[in-house]
Amino acid sequence: MRLARLASVIIVSASLAGCDNAMDNIRDQLADRQRSWQRLGINDYSFVLQEICFCSPDSTEPWRITVRQNQVVSVVSVTDGHAASPSLNLNVRTIDWLFGRIRGHTNGKGAIVEVDFDPEFSFPSRARLDTQNVLDGASTFTVAEFRRE
Repeated sequence: MRLARLASVIIVSASLAGCDNAMDNIRDQLADRQRSWQRLGINDYSFVLQEICFCSPDSTEPWRITVRQNQVVSVVSVTDGHAASPSLNLNVRTIDWLFGRIRGHTNGKGAIVEVDFDPEFSFPSRARLDTQNVLDGASTFTVAEFRRE
């Protein structure tokens, strides 16, 4: 069951009392999960990344990203197989990049972070990044169909 596969969910809002501790906790959790991911030594893999945001339609399309030796080598649309435009900047989106994106968001004032982690591989399988009092600033990404290759 999908719910049983979720290792954990972290929800943090920097505007809450004790925000420094809350953000420190999420940074620690991210660091622990990233170390677990890196210990697996997976350098060749693919996954489907989809982002939900107030972005261009191309940005919100599901993309199959293939990584070899920790470098993105292919980004193709799951919908119709066309290659991603370089302007979408998808060619850097490795699992490590996703960890960094979440970690970077925790440094923002009023940051809200929700993260689900894959229980087997420890990568972020879903993350919602938002900022309080900022309209249209939210972004949610999901990682699906992860394959070790």
